[in-house]
Amino acid sequence: MPVMGRVKEGVMPRKARHGEAKRWVERVARLQTDECQMWPFLAAAGETPRPVIGRGSHGIWPVTHAVLDQAGRTLAPGEQANHTCDEALCCNPRHLYAGTQQQNTRDAILRGRRNVVSDEMIQEVVRLSATRTVKEISEALGITYWAARYHSRLARKVA
Repeated sequence: MPVMGRVKEGVMPRKARHGEAKRWVERVARLQTDECQMWPFLAAAGETPRPVIGRGSHGIWPVTHAVLDQAGRTLAPGEQANHTCDEALCCNPRHLYAGTQQQNTRDAILRGRRNVVSDEMIQEVVRLSATRTVKEISEALGITYWAARYHSRLARKVA
């Protein structure tokens, strides 16, 4: 069971009951805590937690946007909710700020969540991609799996 937004250790997230996600957003928007408030609900049975919420006839929107809106901090067009805590499922409005994708990418690089791959490293990925798996390349070079995958796929397209 979720405890004020944080999923207890060993308890699987579940699909929200009718109105439960909306009430959760309203409660989290009012909290006065510095702890991460992790989104505890599944979008559908069997999925991983996906931080989106229904928006009536307007489809879905990110929970972080709904929390900021509920907290009186509506995002302008072109803005997104960026995290200061680097927890993708966190919805604590104290951990969210209005920003752009470019700012989020810069933050990811500065905080080490995203690798900056040099030209030399890319050449090494290309060389290794002929004989090694993406996982082996990422471990050997100390880069993220996704950076190794991206550059090794790119190498195959060019070849």
